[in-house]
Amino acid sequence: MNTLDLALRPFNGSDADYAARVEIGNELFPDYVETAEEMKHDDANRDPKLHHERWMAETPAGEIVGVATAEHSSWSYHPRKLFVDVNVRKGWHGKGIGTRLYDHLRGSIERFEPGKLSTGVREDYAASRRFVEQRGFVELMREWENHLAMKEYDPSSFAGKPEAVEASGLRIATLSALMAEDPDGWGRRLFDVSNAAAADIPSADAHTDPDFETWLKRFIGSPNLLPDGYMVALDGPEYVGISTLWSSQGEPNVAYTGITGVTRTHRRRGIALALKLRALEYAAANGYTKVKTWNNTGNQGMLAINYALGFKPQPAWIDYALILDPALAESTAWENHGTFVDPETIAVPVG
Repeated sequence: MNTLDLALRPFNGSDADYAARVEIGNELFPDYVETAEEMKHDDANRDPKLHHERWMAETPAGEIVGVATAEHSSWSYHPRKLFVDVNVRKGWHGKGIGTRLYDHLRGSIERFEPGKLSTGVREDYAASRRFVEQRGFVELMREWENHLAMKEYDPSSFAGKPEAVEASGLRIATLSALMAEDPDGWGRRLFDVSNAAAADIPSADAHTDPDFETWLKRFIGSPNLLPDGYMVALDGPEYVGISTLWSSQGEPNVAYTGITGVTRTHRRRGIALALKLRALEYAAANGYTKVKTWNNTGNQGMLAINYALGFKPQPAWIDYALILDPALAESTAWENHGTFVDPETIAVPVG
């Protein structure tokens, strides 16, 4: 089919468009099954200052065969930096559809005078890597994906670690407990410790705090929130560390690690490991068969901890960027931050 016969139109928010978007994504990435409910929640709770656009490639017969997205990031916002993504349905590859979508997307976002475009590609997706590299994108950093099969989980070598942290005067509590104890204050406290941790996550872009009200609405209403799997370390009333598990509507027996982090004042005391162990206790007790997490490939300390816990390495995800304005080409994370830290666990080494 001649790609000129395709209609490129904006995503219209209909159930049919959501279904097509989810179907294409799940077909291309069967290891990360997503639902329309999850996508609708994210779309409905975006910070209005953040640009987001989605384009659909539609055949004359009405079949959606490709999707392209461009958006600002709430965690590393810059008006001239956008994340871009192009997905083409299997069976339609090699027909120029991805090129048409990408070129259209580039033209659409030109009004932002973009200085940097970012995207992510799994290392074993060779065709996708060629596509972005042929368009000038360069690799900035990698993250290992690691999986823990809960049937193989044996925390015996870490016995007593959470108790030792609590014996030092700290407390480990679930988010459920904190929401009940402090219904008016937990949100801001969690927001602050999350941002403190995120600021040290390895990234090719500087961290920015999202809008609090938007963050809270998106957080509370998430269909994947696990308040009892969300662990918080406290020093008196102060939140000093977190380790979070999230569910997946598309993979009901799989939990995802969101972030494990400890504030700079409380690192190197074993807090991150204690929090992670408590989170895994929750996963084991609640029937999750697998936990997924991601770690920067250079963080041997955290990788060693995860492998000791039983996590097994999977293909890495590559962060690519197209630098259009050298002034926006920030250095990679371990150069940005004086002490190398990890995208999952901020306290390195742990314990």
